[in-house]
Amino acid sequence: MKLSIKLSISHLVMGLFPLMIFGGLFFYLMNETLTDKTFSELSSTNHIKKVQVQEYFDQKKNDLENLATTVGVLRTEAFSKLDAIARIKRSAVNRYFQTIQNQIVTFSEDNMVIEAMRELPNAFANFGQESTYLNDFDDKKKKLKSYYQD
Repeated sequence: MKLSIKLSISHLVMGLFPLMIFGGLFFYLMNETLTDKTFSELSSTNHIKKVQVQEYFDQKKNDLENLATTVGVLRTEAFSKLDAIARIKRSAVNRYFQTIQNQIVTFSEDNMVIEAMRELPNAFANFGQESTYLNDFDDKKKKLKSYYQD
């Protein structure tokens, strides 16, 4: 082989060797840099998303606590209203019974009511026989019907 070819090959090898070393070093450093940068970006994105998710769950937890508190307050108010209604109804029933009792006492002292109660069994037994109203009922019904139809 000629010396010029050997020199050309040696110069080529000597020129390519540093280029390959610097290229490999550059590739390694760029790979590390890009990996670190990507990891850093993913870590910061991860942190941001973690904070957002935590805030979301904290907000939902607060919403549920507020809802539970509201339900408790509404339940308490409903029971207090039901208690008030029960007291009002109890008072109304007691007043009604007191009124009935007062009427019973008043009627029991009234001579006309006492006399009517004494005559009631006889009047009830004789009601169908003495009543002219029941006898005239069919006649009155026919007159009323003819009045509205004519």
